[in-house]
Amino acid sequence: MNALVISLISVGRKGLAVDVAVPGPDLALEDGLELGLGEVRVRGSLDAIDTEYLFRGHITGAYAGPCDRCLTECAAPFDYEVAWLFEEAEARREVAGAAGGDDVEIDAADDDRMFVFEGNELNLAVPVWEELVLQAPSKHLCRDDCRGLCAHCGADLNQGPCGCKRRNNGDGNKGLSSLADLFPDLRPSSPEE
Repeated sequence: MNALVISLISVGRKGLAVDVAVPGPDLALEDGLELGLGEVRVRGSLDAIDTEYLFRGHITGAYAGPCDRCLTECAAPFDYEVAWLFEEAEARREVAGAAGGDDVEIDAADDDRMFVFEGNELNLAVPVWEELVLQAPSKHLCRDDCRGLCAHCGADLNQGPCGCKRRNNGDGNKGLSSLADLFPDLRPSSPEE
């Protein structure tokens, strides 16, 4: 049984303390997205408010994978503060039906922190996964000043200069200056000052 599925019977007047550790791959939905997560810890409290339930807490863990510049394995720790509101589907239908309409479609798109549930259980895995996907770093770096790999020989430049002949004889990156060689007719007639 999933540790992030919570029976509503266990939520008392004082709420329910949640402290669960879940392997990252167990959180992944069937969208095929791989985040390279290790253990993810979900801590917080779940409180009943009329027909709604409020979860407030933290999600901690680390994104792991190769550095985008030097390919060294590294980890990027995270600690996200979250607050989610869960509303029972039947209660939402009643409120929407009272506003005028028998054929009511349940949509939580008006509030991105609102989740609709049915039955006697809440599944925290869906909002946890959503939070991890939305907060995932777009660039995975071993450190901010990573120098990457030599474009010619593939040596890790964080370890020191590569000694590559091609790099040291002046054939390195010249930026946009090589465009002038492609279009000799467009060169200015007077020397640059």
